[in-house]
Amino acid sequence: MWRCIDLHRRLPNGGAPQQASRWTPATLEEAYQRCGQVTSEFAKTFYLGTQLMTPIQAKSIWAIYVWCRRTDELVDGPNANKITPKARHTPLLSCRPQN
Repeated sequence: MWRCIDLHRRLPNGGAPQQASRWTPATLEEAYQRCGQVTSEFAKTFYLGTQLMTPIQAKSIWAIYVWCRRTDELVDGPNANKITPKARHTPLLSCRPQN
């Protein structure tokens, strides 16, 4: 979680979503690598299974896993009962992960 917060702090505009034209291949690659790190930390066996895939397939699966993990945390994470429905949807729709 702390690595994610640190990465969030280092992003331009405090992690606010960037315009589509400002996303570069390097930015996308960094996002995929972060998804790989999250997957390897929280789903070790699942991550090992992705090592049998092509790199493109593995990156895609990591991104899907992290998306599902983040949305699941909004519903039943440790702070779920303190978050209003509107507060749950705002980070999700703005592509800003919240821990």
